[in-house]
Amino acid sequence: MTNDELAARIKETVPLLLPEHAMVQLEKLERFDNYYYSTHNRFRPLPAYRAKFDDEETTWYYINASTGEILFRSTATKRMERWLYNGLHSLDFQVLLANRPLWDIVVIILSLAGIALSYTSLVIAWRRLRRTKFLKATRATTLQSSKS
Repeated sequence: MTNDELAARIKETVPLLLPEHAMVQLEKLERFDNYYYSTHNRFRPLPAYRAKFDDEETTWYYINASTGEILFRSTATKRMERWLYNGLHSLDFQVLLANRPLWDIVVIILSLAGIALSYTSLVIAWRRLRRTKFLKATRATTLQSSKS
């Protein structure tokens, strides 16, 4: 099957993924977007089609343009989780992933900020514990001297 035949077949069969809902958009991706991307431990091929539907979950399907295989299904909830979990925990934003030295710099700065915050918390806790230990010792001494 040629690429043109496969593309035509994909375009006619993708709406059947959710037959009770209309397909809003079908576009061919030549570059990764914010939800479909490769990382060091997960390879995703390009080009791919992204099909958007108007169902309750606002489902998106990503389809391999070379094989017609469904690669990934995304819903509004999964896209929100992507930003809250992967975005904030892995810092896998396209701007940072495309400029790897920038990603390293951001991670180092955030790590140093975390170390500084941890250190200041330890200093405050240590001072507080020392002060309460000192106050208890002073009270105990005061109580013993008043009994004598």
